[in-house]
Amino acid sequence: MGTVGRRGVEPDPGAASDQAQFRRCLQELMRWAGYSSLQQLEAGATRRGVSMPVSTANRALNTDRLPTAEFVRRFVVACAGDVARWTRAREDLVDREYARCPPEPEPEPAHSEPSSSQRASRDGEVVDICPYPGLAAFGPDQAQWFFGRERVTAEVVSRLTERLEGTGPLVIVAPSGAGKSSLLRAGLLSALGAG
Repeated sequence: MGTVGRRGVEPDPGAASDQAQFRRCLQELMRWAGYSSLQQLEAGATRRGVSMPVSTANRALNTDRLPTAEFVRRFVVACAGDVARWTRAREDLVDREYARCPPEPEPEPAHSEPSSSQRASRDGEVVDICPYPGLAAFGPDQAQWFFGRERVTAEVVSRLTERLEGTGPLVIVAPSGAGKSSLLRAGLLSALGAG
């Protein structure tokens, strides 16, 4: 049972079955604490001795990734919630993949292989995987959906090969959000793994 606050019972983070629901639970916690904006949350965090900049909260609540344990701790402290309960609920979700849709119980033909936008889960069910990570970078496991950068990936591989002769480091420079991390993680690492 959650803590009873000025707005009723504290939202239950254990009810979240995936990362998106967990982020929605955090937003409910913010409303439960009486904050109607991220600016109010930031001010409340300061009063409780933790840092919670608006930009940090906005990024963590509006991305396709599970917020970090430290973010969750600070957020829950700012909302005067049960920190141990929220961090346990977060840890329960750490190993779950981000699924775009929950699996639907459709009968599958015997011995069918998952399509490129599907993956078999640990329990053998096939789930739809979101091929677009939103604002998050593509990772090595998403290389199949990272396309349109083949030329620049080949250029990075070529320049990295030149660097093996000891000519210094290779630095990738581009504006924020241009895709540097995706290029390195889904492009370069994938290309190096393929040989």
